[in-house]
Amino acid sequence: MTGCFEALALAVPTRLHPVDLALIALYLIGITLFGLRFRSRKTTDGRSLKSYFLADRSIPWWAIALSIVSAETSTLTIISIPGLAFGGDFGFLQVVFGYLVGRIVVAAIFLPKYFQGEMLTAYQLIDKRFGPTLHKVTALLFLLTRAAAEGVRVFAVSIVVGIAIGTRDVLSIAIISALTLLYTFEGGMAAVIWTDVVQMIIYIGGTLVAMATLGTHVPGGWSQIHTVAAAAGKFHLFHFALNLTETYTFWAGLIGGTFLTMASHGTDQLMVQRMLAARNLRQSIVALLSSGVIILFQFTLFLLIGAGLFVFYGMHPTAFASADRIFPTFIVREMPIGVAGLLVAAILAAAMSNLSAALNSLSSTTVVDFYMHWRPTADDRERMMISRSSTIVWAFVLFAIAVYSVHAGGKGHVVEIGLSIASVAYGALLGVFLLGTLTRYATQTGAILGMIAGFALNILLWLHTDPITLGPITIPHIAWTWYVFIGALTTFGIGTVASFIFRSKHKAKILTTALLAILAFHAKPAEAQVRAPHLQHSFSVTKEDSTASPNFAAISNLVNDAVAQKKLPGAVVLIGHDNKIVFEQAYGHRSLEPNVEPMTEDTIFDMASLSKCLSTAVAVMQLYEEHKLNFDDPVAKYFPAFAANGKENVTIRELLTHYSGLPPDINLKDTPWGLSAPDKAEGIRRALNSPLVTAPGTHFEYSDINFITLGALVEKLSGESLDVYAQQHIFTPLHMTHTRYLPFAEACGPHETLGAAIALSTPPRLLQSGESSTAVFKDYSCPPPHWITSAIIPHIAPTTYDDEGTSATNPDFGHMLRGTVNDPTTRRMGGVAGHAGVFSTASDVALFAQALLDKLTKNTGPFPLKQSTLELMTKPEQPSSAETRATIFIPDGKTTKGVATRGFGWDINSAFSRPRGGVFPIGSFGHTGFTGTSLWMDPASNSYVILLSNAVHPRGNPPISVLRGEIATAAGEALHLNEGIAATTTESSAPTLTGIDVLESTNYAALAEAAKRHNNHLRLGLLTNQSGLDSKGRRTVDLLATDAPKFVPGLTLTTLFSPEHGIFGKQDTTKIAAETDPDTHLPVISLYGPKDSDKRPKPEDLAKLDAVVIDLQDAGVRFYTYETVVGYFLEAAAQAHIEVILLDRPNPIGGEQVQGPVSDAGLESYTDYMPLPIRHGLTLGELARYINGERRLPTAASADVQVPINARLTVVPMQNWTRSEYFDQTRLPWINPSPNLRSLTAAILYPGVALLETTNISVGRGTATPFEHFGAPYIDAPQLASYLSARKIPGVTFTPTSFSVADTANRYPYHGQTIPGIHITITDRNALDAPELGIELLAALHRFYPKQFDLAKAERLTASVNTMLDLSNNTDPRNIADSWASDIAAFKTRREPYLLYR
Repeated sequence: MTGCFEALALAVPTRLHPVDLALIALYLIGITLFGLRFRSRKTTDGRSLKSYFLADRSIPWWAIALSIVSAETSTLTIISIPGLAFGGDFGFLQVVFGYLVGRIVVAAIFLPKYFQGEMLTAYQLIDKRFGPTLHKVTALLFLLTRAAAEGVRVFAVSIVVGIAIGTRDVLSIAIISALTLLYTFEGGMAAVIWTDVVQMIIYIGGTLVAMATLGTHVPGGWSQIHTVAAAAGKFHLFHFALNLTETYTFWAGLIGGTFLTMASHGTDQLMVQRMLAARNLRQSIVALLSSGVIILFQFTLFLLIGAGLFVFYGMHPTAFASADRIFPTFIVREMPIGVAGLLVAAILAAAMSNLSAALNSLSSTTVVDFYMHWRPTADDRERMMISRSSTIVWAFVLFAIAVYSVHAGGKGHVVEIGLSIASVAYGALLGVFLLGTLTRYATQTGAILGMIAGFALNILLWLHTDPITLGPITIPHIAWTWYVFIGALTTFGIGTVASFIFRSKHKAKILTTALLAILAFHAKPAEAQVRAPHLQHSFSVTKEDSTASPNFAAISNLVNDAVAQKKLPGAVVLIGHDNKIVFEQAYGHRSLEPNVEPMTEDTIFDMASLSKCLSTAVAVMQLYEEHKLNFDDPVAKYFPAFAANGKENVTIRELLTHYSGLPPDINLKDTPWGLSAPDKAEGIRRALNSPLVTAPGTHFEYSDINFITLGALVEKLSGESLDVYAQQHIFTPLHMTHTRYLPFAEACGPHETLGAAIALSTPPRLLQSGESSTAVFKDYSCPPPHWITSAIIPHIAPTTYDDEGTSATNPDFGHMLRGTVNDPTTRRMGGVAGHAGVFSTASDVALFAQALLDKLTKNTGPFPLKQSTLELMTKPEQPSSAETRATIFIPDGKTTKGVATRGFGWDINSAFSRPRGGVFPIGSFGHTGFTGTSLWMDPASNSYVILLSNAVHPRGNPPISVLRGEIATAAGEALHLNEGIAATTTESSAPTLTGIDVLESTNYAALAEAAKRHNNHLRLGLLTNQSGLDSKGRRTVDLLATDAPKFVPGLTLTTLFSPEHGIFGKQDTTKIAAETDPDTHLPVISLYGPKDSDKRPKPEDLAKLDAVVIDLQDAGVRFYTYETVVGYFLEAAAQAHIEVILLDRPNPIGGEQVQGPVSDAGLESYTDYMPLPIRHGLTLGELARYINGERRLPTAASADVQVPINARLTVVPMQNWTRSEYFDQTRLPWINPSPNLRSLTAAILYPGVALLETTNISVGRGTATPFEHFGAPYIDAPQLASYLSARKIPGVTFTPTSFSVADTANRYPYHGQTIPGIHITITDRNALDAPELGIELLAALHRFYPKQFDLAKAERLTASVNTMLDLSNNTDPRNIADSWASDIAAFKTRREPYLLYR
């Protein structure tokens, strides 16, 4: 794999020796004269079309077999197949096995039909079976797609000729096209086949010579090549995954290859014309089947050459513009004089062979299938004239397409491009031929309708490299190997149905006319969109056509100005949008000292801290998915030594989010450790022993120690070194072939070591005459995890001169770092650490980014994490006790103070978030690296911005943070993302303003009015927690303490109250410790404890107040205790004659749905303040109004007389919120309202799953995703999941799983155990009735585990006697839910007067 690093740079022009050029010239002249030998001795007037197009059916079977292979091979095969093995493995042979099966089918089904009549083209069979209309349509489809595919093949010729002769691409194409046209024009099919035979012999012979020569260029020959290539996995053949998105799997090869061959050899005039030239059917079949054996042998040869080239260029690094240039370059540079010319001639032989066949088949189809129908009375002389004329016309068409490919062609393998273009049409053609040969019922109308559907589907799949969403159906990006199968199946299926529906000839005629008109209308736009996609991997990011790209001139101006001002030597900027690379540009230089080198797009950069997210964080999340760790586990659980210096309670969550309280880096100043030789163990020891500088969980301090520790944790839990783990489990699955760590101990090839650094030997010493290869070449056998220094280091952007220590303590002191990591700690640790050490390119980072976005937003693609796990990485996961004084950014890119929000690894909004710019929304995420790297991603717009630079080169520069932000802003503006925001920012879609935002915008008018009622004095209490933030991230506590008094004289915030979980929302116990607000220094009165009186505000605390402000984020669920504390405050305020001012916030799960049983009167508790449905659909402000008016309490005079609370209540309503909106539609950041309600997904499931948590079932507390799964040791997860799935509960699916419950002081159910469970996935939140889901779960558990499951304990939260009786009696849950309807309807009527929003 490492040998692929050198394959994508600019090619060095090369030329052949004059002797080789002379051989090529002789070949070109000779093959042209040889072809002209087949000019008919008959006069032009006497020559027939059968003679011109079928060579009078006089060709022997063996010549046809070789001609078939020659046509099937082409230049694409010779130059591109070795490139496939060079960059991959032998997986392409899986397709070839399908080729063999397909030939058998063609021989059995199609060939007998063709030989039943005197046919000149395959499409005459369609005329005979269906009629002239479909005949012309299939022939036209062949002409269009064959021209496109052959044009790409002709383009491939220019690669070889340009390298060999030095001509420009267009001239190279012109030379070959003109010579091939000459003998094809004169000789017809006979010339085509016999020149094929000669050319086949030449290029097979040349290939064998190439293999022999390649063996002499590698010490140890093919035995050594086999050893090294096998170690690199080059001979891996079978991949049995049934995955439509991967190109080379066993099933894609067998099925796709079979159908591709059925189409290419059974319906394509290019191949059919050869087989029709056989003397009889038997010889035609023998020719076809024997060609399959030859083709397997041939493809194996080319793949072996690719493996050999991989080994050779691992020893002799060379740069190429694409993988298709590797073999031609080897021929020109390395082959002996004469042999090189022979091999180039062999490649040209394949090119001319294929081109001549294409011209003849295109011409024959034009004349036979179109002209002869238009001019049926034309004599042979006229037909021959038209045949030759059309040959000339098609030669110019292919020349034009090839020239276009030069300018618009891709960076992928041209063999894949050619096959993919042909496969688009083959499916529809094959489907029509199968309808015609296998059925009697198929009609012309049905076949046309099926063909259009099949062709349109394949065009859609080909042009859309990203998944296609059609309503509820998502079609992933399909690999080209499946196109023919899908197209044929669609054509056959729809053709069959349509044939039965439109049996009436009148209806069929009308429909046929309409369909052809539609096809003609759409043909030009579809054709105009055809371009060579980037087909390097089935999931690759495609590159946008430059003519349609946005204008990124502003970015170029920014970077060029920065380079001119010497802020950085150079950079690569890459921008992706909608699954396409829409901009990629290199600027300036990658090296200024000691040598000047230009920056290139494929430059390899030291990723610095971007390694944290590319490698370590992903690895940690994978281990979490394997249940090897929990985020809230203390780190000391895994590293007891970490507990030193008061760190025993620091958690993995706090490491991942940089809230651990650790300093920025370990100590590097006390001793010169790791400079004379790397010492990884010492680095880890220092990290584990580091002292705290702040209290864990409170202060955001970006620290490398966090990720050094996490890297060590990955190694301990996986049993692999971090570099090996990342390569196998992250980089390789994403096909990031230019990404890896560069471990000091694994360097291989010509280099020298300077202490902890590596330098490339210059020049590398190669084997001399008579010298043993043992000593010199032993370093070149570099199986993984070794890396080849000479292949990688020349492409790396150098960073700075090593200034660690002194020349006495550091052997590398004063040397430029290149191929050695810039980070001094990682360098001392041997190049591999959790916080730095990864090297990569812009294109590889783009693969990572797009795969991540695809998995996150569409749950598709190869990113090696589950979608739910990725959500944890990319949404705020910082501790709920995080302080609010951190530097953060507001949407326009300006700074303010608030909570620094971090995902698990990714930065969301902190002091390091400047790369977000001023357009991408808060909620997008990314990371930076010290050397000058950054990646920022926005799921909402499916966009990412990559800036890679070595800004620190050569002697350090100030940070480029401002430039990062400016580039992101310019990118967002170029993509018109700001216009989209402006266009959608209407009253209904603008960001929701919460009550505190509205209060601020009115200069605290509601408080001013209250102050007037209290003689312009207002002693305030505030009930709030960590969710009390405004839209800029400022705490309500701070605003009322410092900002509000500026507008409301006499206002004083004197008292703070906290609900369950405390003011920071972190404590999950009834024994809440005393708290003091760190900013205002006000004591916090907790309203949570074991006794009922602990949960109510005390009269003595309220006596000193005039009003209490409430700002809490509710969950919208009856048993969420914040609702009860509001009710208790209203009761106490009414008795104390003080005001309550509630600042409203959204109901996170919307305000439309009202669901669940209405709780019974008389069962009131802390989790059931008053009779309410489980999901009441009210905001906390609306609920307060409802409680204030509907809750009846006994009067002081008589317990039998009950009256409403009627406290003085003011609700400051939100703006821009409607009842239909869920929280993710408000454009507000998610802040966990309580420790275990960590996402909107959890909040949506909470009204149902939470019904289990008072029983002996775990609802996921103590895991990263509470309420998204449930389990217990006694359940059979597969059985239970199967039962629940069979219930077809709307809006959710069920998957058996297992999960580990953290062993913490909270002692959640089954703590310290890994238990079987059920994971719940939401598929349609609007269809989901969460309380009914909860009843389904209770019923299922009671059904399967009546003895183990404690159903009775569910009564506390259901709070409905009838519901519990029904559950005990095994009543169907749907009937139980139906019984709630009348109570819900009555509640909706009662709540109506209290609603604030519509």
